[in-house]
Amino acid sequence: MSKGRIVVIEGDDWISRLLADGLNAADYEVVVASDALDGFRKACESRPDCVICAITLSDFDGHWVARSIRAHPSALSKVPLLLLSDADDERSSPGALQGGADAHLSKPFRLEEIVGQVAALMDMAKRLRESPAAEVAGPPAPPSGEALRGSLEQMSVATVLSLLELERRTGQLKVTNGGAEATIELIGGFAITSTLRRVPTPLLATVRELLNWNKGLVSFYVGKDAPEPDKKRPIGALLMEAVQLNAMAPTPAPSAPRVAPKPTSSPTSKAPPKPPKR
Repeated sequence: MSKGRIVVIEGDDWISRLLADGLNAADYEVVVASDALDGFRKACESRPDCVICAITLSDFDGHWVARSIRAHPSALSKVPLLLLSDADDERSSPGALQGGADAHLSKPFRLEEIVGQVAALMDMAKRLRESPAAEVAGPPAPPSGEALRGSLEQMSVATVLSLLELERRTGQLKVTNGGAEATIELIGGFAITSTLRRVPTPLLATVRELLNWNKGLVSFYVGKDAPEPDKKRPIGALLMEAVQLNAMAPTPAPSAPRVAPKPTSSPTSKAPPKPPKR
């Protein structure tokens, strides 16, 4: 009988297999992902009892995964989370715990440490669920037909888009940052069109800029069901391309209008007199 389901998010194949084999041997069911977006999706889909995530990943980092899990409007937000950092990353330990992780270990580690930490975290989560204090619930999650609203400081645009894709939502995502505004239209979880500063803009350009917005408000307004469009762009692929392009170069700014250089002299102006010969 399985002791529980663990999602392992690790980009190093050797470490990923090591963790999966060790946890399987300890009677845990293991779901493996190699990057942050895929790992977050699998965590949403598989309802794990614990998540183990490397901080260094190919797309987003483990802190992004932690924030995404803690902001999820479901029981996933309370799942125990163990972050793994590289041995030379001295800043990760306090950052991991402040960012929503329940525990942190550095590589290299022993499998006994991982298995023991997972058991302890799951036992802690069970005690919290059975505690009388757990009966005091916060505000209920919004019903499926109600607009989603939140702060970019609590949930990133990438997190919200991933959720909308996962739940195959139709409607409009609106993001505001000071005086700037962006919208993305979705049908069945696919991004269709977008605007940036109230101007129709290619989806990739809009998402690239939105990934750099850390403050502001994000809202989603549910639309009417519509047939899947012929031209559709999976949000996961869109996010991945935007992340890679932003890592290679900054988001391109709108080009300023060209101004013709001011002539130094008019065509009809007389040439200056030549100096006298000596």
